[in-house]
Amino acid sequence: MVRLEHPDRSNKEVFWPIFLDRTGMNKTEAEILSDRFYLEHFPKLAHFTRPIRGVGTLLKDLLRNGYTLVVATNPLFPAQAILERLRWARVSDIDFALVTSYENMHATKPHRAYYQEILMKIGLPAEEALMVGNSLEDDMAAKRVGLATYYVHPPHSPGPSIFSPLVDRQGSLLQLRPLLLD
Repeated sequence: MVRLEHPDRSNKEVFWPIFLDRTGMNKTEAEILSDRFYLEHFPKLAHFTRPIRGVGTLLKDLLRNGYTLVVATNPLFPAQAILERLRWARVSDIDFALVTSYENMHATKPHRAYYQEILMKIGLPAEEALMVGNSLEDDMAAKRVGLATYYVHPPHSPGPSIFSPLVDRQGSLLQLRPLLLD
């Protein structure tokens, strides 16, 4: 899924044949186990995470001010896993225009095709979009297709620390508020 672009097949369609070949499992058995894991066991991992205070309010304020919001996570996992992570972050009630997953995407980060597909799906030109993320390699690659970028520092970071032509701005998630709403 990560190495190559495959516009004619979703990431899910690329993943399963390789996984089944390498594990020797049959498709039905593997899909049942995967579904069971994401429904029964994955939710139990929530205690390893903590929501960032104020992010839900920020996202709701952005929506009220006309922003289109996308969860542009690397689409290596099923939608069920991504939706569970949104519950952990306490933002599952946000009306995102798109949540990327291995079912609905045909490329992964940092490929240009990933960002281009998102823009096509939400109907925005790159010049009107901002990629917010915490990975220089994966997220800031959006700059290569014309998106503005905002690098999110790790929690408790002392401040600006990334110097790259791919990074337009940087700071905490909550420091986005004055940049986008004030």
